[in-house]
Amino acid sequence: MSRYFVLLFICCSIGNLMAQSSRAYLKAAEQFIANGYYEEAIEQYSMAIALEPQNGKIFEERARAYQKLDKAESAADDFRRAAVLNENAPENYFRSAQLFYDLKQDSDAEASLLKATALKPKYEDAFLLLANLYLRSSLPLKALDAASKALDVRSTAYAFYLKGYSYFELKYYTQAEQDLEKAIIKDKLLLDAFILLAKIKLINQQYQYAIENCNYVIMNDRYNQKAYSIRSKAYSSVREFEKAIADMSTAISLDTSNVSYYIDRGKIYLEYAQMQNAINDFTLALSYDMLNIEALQLRASAYEKTEQNERAISDLSLLLTLTEANESEPILEYENKIYELSREHDKPVLTLITPELSNDYEVSVARNSEEVTITTRIEDASKIKMFRINNDTVFYQPSGTNKHDFTEVLDTRELEFLTLTAVDIYDNTTSLSYSVKKVETRPPKITLLNPYTSDDYIIALNSDDKYLYLEGRIEDESLISSIHIDEVTASYTPSDINPRFTATIDITKKNKINIRAIDENGNQIEKEFFFRKDGRILAYDSPMGKTWVILIENSEYKDFPNLNSPAQDMQLMQEALSHYKINKVIVKRNLTKREMERFFSIDLRDLVRSNQVNSLLIWYAGHGENIKGDGYWIPSDASMDVEFSYFNVNALKASLYSYSSLTHILVVSDACKTGPGFCLAMRGPIEGVACSETQLALKKSAQVYTSAGSGYAYDNSLFTRAFANALLNNDDDCATIDDIVKRVNLVMQSAPNQKPEFGRIKGINDELGTFFFMTR
Repeated sequence: MSRYFVLLFICCSIGNLMAQSSRAYLKAAEQFIANGYYEEAIEQYSMAIALEPQNGKIFEERARAYQKLDKAESAADDFRRAAVLNENAPENYFRSAQLFYDLKQDSDAEASLLKATALKPKYEDAFLLLANLYLRSSLPLKALDAASKALDVRSTAYAFYLKGYSYFELKYYTQAEQDLEKAIIKDKLLLDAFILLAKIKLINQQYQYAIENCNYVIMNDRYNQKAYSIRSKAYSSVREFEKAIADMSTAISLDTSNVSYYIDRGKIYLEYAQMQNAINDFTLALSYDMLNIEALQLRASAYEKTEQNERAISDLSLLLTLTEANESEPILEYENKIYELSREHDKPVLTLITPELSNDYEVSVARNSEEVTITTRIEDASKIKMFRINNDTVFYQPSGTNKHDFTEVLDTRELEFLTLTAVDIYDNTTSLSYSVKKVETRPPKITLLNPYTSDDYIIALNSDDKYLYLEGRIEDESLISSIHIDEVTASYTPSDINPRFTATIDITKKNKINIRAIDENGNQIEKEFFFRKDGRILAYDSPMGKTWVILIENSEYKDFPNLNSPAQDMQLMQEALSHYKINKVIVKRNLTKREMERFFSIDLRDLVRSNQVNSLLIWYAGHGENIKGDGYWIPSDASMDVEFSYFNVNALKASLYSYSSLTHILVVSDACKTGPGFCLAMRGPIEGVACSETQLALKKSAQVYTSAGSGYAYDNSLFTRAFANALLNNDDDCATIDDIVKRVNLVMQSAPNQKPEFGRIKGINDELGTFFFMTR
C-alpha cells in the first residue's frame, strides 16, 4: 500500500507542476493578446497545448488569436478541436463551420454544423448557415429542411427568405412567393428578398410588379446591380428597349467583368435590331470567357443576320469543336447551319491533265496500249460530292484545299468517248466530253547514214572541214512533221513514211550537232552527235582522247578462297576515277576463263574499234599465280591444281596486240604472284612527268603495273588504297602514271612480301609515251 501512495504522490506533483507551467504560458499569451502581439500569443498557446493537449479552452483561445491574423483555416481547425474536447462544443462547432463556409470547404462546414445541431437541436444560426450551405451546393431540398428547422426555432425574416429561396430553386414559385412575402413583411430592408421576388414576377410575366420591386431596391440601394439587371429584362419584355439598355449598362458599370451582363445587353440589342451593338457585346463577353457557348451562338446568329457569313461559320465551327468534345449541344444543327452558310453557286472547274488534248473535243490515246491514265484536276470553293468518269461513279474525300487531282486507269480497248462529271455538295455540276482518237506514241528513231558514227554518236572529221553534209533516215509509224539539225531545217518528203533526210551544216565553230525529229502526233526525239578531229573529241577536250576503264573484280571462286576486298577496291577506284575525264567505265565481275578469253580477244576489241577509243586502262583485282616465270590471273571457275584452268597474261598480251587503234594501254594487276611477265624492262628511278608535257600523250604507250611482283598480296589491298589516294589527293590538272607509281611505291615500302613492279609491255607498239589522268 505504501508503494501505491508514493506513486500517486509523484503523479500529482508532476500534474501540479505541468498545470503551473501551462498557466504561465496562458498568462503570457493573455498579455500578448492585450497588446496586439497575436503571433507571440499563438506561440505561448502552442507551448501550453504541448503541456495540456486535452485542454479544449486553450484551443479555443488560440483559434481566436488565429482569427485576429485572418488565418481562417487554422482557426477553424482549433475551434473544431476545442469542440471535440467538449469546450463550448455547439458554439465551437458552429464557429468552425462559419470559417469553413467562408473558405468554401463545404464538406467540413456541413460536418461541423450537423454536430452543432445534434448537440443543440434549437440552434437557429446553425440551421440558417446550413440552409445557405445547401443552396450554394445546389441541394435545395436539404436547404428547405434546414430553413424550416430555423423557422421552428424562431420566425425571422431571413429564415422565411431562405425557405423562399429553396422553393425558388425547386421551381415551386407559388410557395416561394408566399415565403418571400412573409420575409419582406417582417423586414422591409431585406433587399435580397425583394430581388428574388422580382425574379419570380419576371418568370410569371408580371413585368410591372418586377419593375416595382426593383425600383424599391434601387431606392434603398442605388448600387444594387442585380436590381438593374432584373429591371432591364422586365423593360425589354415590355419592349421599352432604351430603358432596358440603360439599366443593363448601369449593371455593367457596377460589375464590368460580369459576362452574363454583356450577353443580356447583347440580346436586348438583338431585339432592338441594333446588330452591330449586339455583336460588340457578345465579343466583349468572349473577351472574358472565350469558350462561352451562349455568346458564340448569339454572335454567330448576329453575324448571319448581317450577312457576315464567314465570321458566322468561324463561330459555328468553334461551337462544333466544343460540342464534339462534350457532346452536350446539337452537333447536327451546327453542321447544317455551316452547310447552308457556305452555300455557293459556282460550278466546279474541271481540267483534263492527261491524256493530252488533240483539240477542244478530242483526246489522243496510245494505240499500242490497253490502258490509259486519266488525270483530272477539280477546283471548287466547296467539297466535291461526286466525281464520275464515263459511267463509273467515284466518291472520295477531298483534301482541305479547293484543288484536287484525281487519277484513274481505264481500259482503252473499247474506249470511244470520255465524259468527266464533277458535282459539289451543293449540286453544282460540270461535265466535259471528248471523243477518243487512237494514236501511236512511240518516238521516232534517228539513223545517220552519212557520215559514219560510232555507237556513242561520235562523228570522225578532218581538222579542216568547214561544212558537214548529213544524210539519214527517220523511222516512225506516223508521218514526220519536222526534222531539224540545230537551227537548220532538213530536206525530206513529208508524205513519206520513214523518210530520208539531208542537210548541209556549217561546223566551223561547233563541236557537236543536235538532230530533232517530231511526228504528227507530237512524239519527238533528240540526239546529240559529237565531232572528233585529229584524234580528239572536242566535247571531252582531253589530250588522251576517248578514255575507257575496264575494272575486273574476281572475288567469288569455285576452289580458291573467296576475297572480300575486290568489291570494296572497285568502289574506291570508281570514286577516285570520277574526278577525271573518263568517258566510260565497264565493270566485270567473277569472270570464268572462257569469259575472260572472249572478252579480251573479241568483245573488248570490237568495242574499242567501233567506238574509236584512244586510251584504255585495264584493272584486275583477284587471285593471281606465277608458274615458272609466267603470270596468271585466276578465273572464278579455276581448279586449284589445274594450270590449264588459269588465264595466262600472255594471252592478254596477244589480245592487246590486235588493239592497234589505241594510243595508250595501261594494265594494272592487283593480284599476288603474277610476276613481271608483262614487262619488257623495269624502269630505273621514276621521274615525274609534268602536266604540260602533253606531247607524251600523243605518243603511243603500253604499260603495266603489278601490285606484288612474284610475292604474295593480301585480301585487304594496300596497293589499291594507295593508288586511289594518289588520284584523290592530286591537286594538279592531271596525274601521270609515272607520278602515281612513285607515290604508291613509297607507301608500299611498309608492306611485307609486296614489291610493286612497273614497266612496258613486251610485244606491243610503244613510242615511250605515258598515260595521263586528266582532271575534270
